[in-house]
Amino acid sequence: MTSKRSERGAGSQAAIPAPPRAEARPVTLSAHGLSWVDDYAWMRADNWREVLGDPSRLPADIRAAEVFLRRLDLPLRAPDALHIAVAHRIGAELATFDTKMAAAARTLGVPLVIL
Repeated sequence: MTSKRSERGAGSQAAIPAPPRAEARPVTLSAHGLSWVDDYAWMRADNWREVLGDPSRLPADIRAAEVFLRRLDLPLRAPDALHIAVAHRIGAELATFDTKMAAAARTLGVPLVIL
């Protein structure tokens, strides 16, 4: 018995969109007699050093995601927990293909759109 494999032409697959790229905003930094250019320093929170000493100074979304991750009844990964926390804070519906993430969001009372 032979099996047939589907053959696709070069143009038959949908084009995969390019991932988003963060804007480069070069800043020259220096320490210990060395200088370097950091294109993405603008992404770092202004209070990042304070947060290292006092995690309670983290943004509310990150603290909420941490609480969700510590719940043993919610099988969440960090990015999923953060997305749920943001949706919860802004009162948005969470759209997802992930059934585990949807179940966790439902448990937390976040409105869902399952794709």
